[in-house]
Amino acid sequence: MFSKIYSTVVQRVSVVFNLLMKEQIMKDQIVQFLRDEEGATAIEYGLIAGLISIGIIAGLTGIGTKLTAIFNKIMTEINKVTTS
Repeated sequence: MFSKIYSTVVQRVSVVFNLLMKEQIMKDQIVQFLRDEEGATAIEYGLIAGLISIGIIAGLTGIGTKLTAIFNKIMTEINKVTTS
């Protein structure tokens, strides 16, 4: 009878120990996930690339407007010469 009780206690302690170990492993993984900064770095690079793209688009828009004005002026002068 004592061996049966002992066996049951050992089994239950083993189950509790395994649960505690799994809980500790899960806690360690959560802490590791929270400390991981690789994803943050990727997001930072994405934000930098986005800001550079916005700057390029804004710059090219301004240049495009100036080029349009220059070509319109050239076209006007060519039309003056050809119609005279």
